[in-house]
Amino acid sequence: MRSRACSEVFLINAHRLGRPMLAALLAGILGSASSAGSDQHADQTTRVLSAEINKGKLIFMRQGCYTCHGVQAHGALATGPALTPEVMGLVPFKIYVRAPRGFMPPFSARVLAESDLDAIYAYVASIPKDRSPRDIAALIPYLPPDP
Repeated sequence: MRSRACSEVFLINAHRLGRPMLAALLAGILGSASSAGSDQHADQTTRVLSAEINKGKLIFMRQGCYTCHGVQAHGALATGPALTPEVMGLVPFKIYVRAPRGFMPPFSARVLAESDLDAIYAYVASIPKDRSPRDIAALIPYLPPDP
């Protein structure tokens, strides 16, 4: 059994990344188990997180989500809405995927398992926000002044 401290360290780190729902999701995936040391906990947490994100990206591609939402889930006006940078909560995400409005087809549990939805959510939630043009030094001279 991972210790509660391991889960708490993971949750703190995930919250620092600005992804509280991802933290909650992965805390549930990791469950509670124990291990030898805190470094081992962190390494194991990182491996589980990376594996879940990679699994989610694979499913996102295999199910064709990228065709409407884009590989980085930024969406497009003509095809589908952006799923990032502001990621909806896990529960609304699952509800919408199962019974969407608009042109998106529904994905029943027979087509997409709950664990697959969790993995897709982990992938989408892991996508970093785009950098602001003001954070790119080479662009600053070409940007209009701040209002």
